[in-house]
Amino acid sequence: MPSGNRRSDGAFYTAITNGLRLTNTDRLSPCKGKDRLINFVKTRCGQAEQDLMVMFIDNAQRITRAEFDYLADVDEQLTDARLRLFIVFFKQSDASGVDVRDDWSEYPSHMLRRWFMGTHPFSPLVGIAEITHALDRYDRSVCWPAADMPYSRYFACEAFDNGWTLASQAPLMMEVVARIRAEANLTPSDAWPMSTFTGVVKHLLAHVAPTTPNFQEFTAQQIEQAIRVSGYLRLEFVRANLLVTGEAA
Repeated sequence: MPSGNRRSDGAFYTAITNGLRLTNTDRLSPCKGKDRLINFVKTRCGQAEQDLMVMFIDNAQRITRAEFDYLADVDEQLTDARLRLFIVFFKQSDASGVDVRDDWSEYPSHMLRRWFMGTHPFSPLVGIAEITHALDRYDRSVCWPAADMPYSRYFACEAFDNGWTLASQAPLMMEVVARIRAEANLTPSDAWPMSTFTGVVKHLLAHVAPTTPNFQEFTAQQIEQAIRVSGYLRLEFVRANLLVTGEAA
């Protein structure tokens, strides 16, 4: 979705169709963009022998009233074709760390019944159990390039085959996080936002494990470096509505 809150209709249609890889053009007329989107849904539903498509739209806090009207028109035409379009709008927090307001009350009823019937906050990982579970996904569920090659094994094959797992290091990660927070005078918290959590995992697996000779497991120093590189402190200061210190800047 293009940045900014004020966009032409053509820009929105082009963003949708480009996002679905329906076109590679920078400019697309609203009529053609709408037709391509509707035909795309019809074709994919027909191929899957389903009457429902689920579409995810990121950065939905930028969508204007006119753009919601556009989606409502698409929905009406698909309904006439006996198909259903279920859209999930992702609204991200703003730069100050304050959650974007749930503004469903500002919309008319025909939009409310289509797009604003339920709101579900996407919370950080909370507690050692959730963090261990998330790390375990890298050990077992997320695989590449084959089903027997989870991410943890791909980047640290010898250690993994010897019994090491990323999930086993969850307690140490939480200890390091607690220490970093205390040193930065942040209040204790066992909540870890996904943005910095995934950044830490990526840095550890992709940059630390492959470059550590005879890697067996991550050290506290390596975990601390990954946490700082991920921008963890900067985000936590913003989330706490505090001034960013020199250490976090």
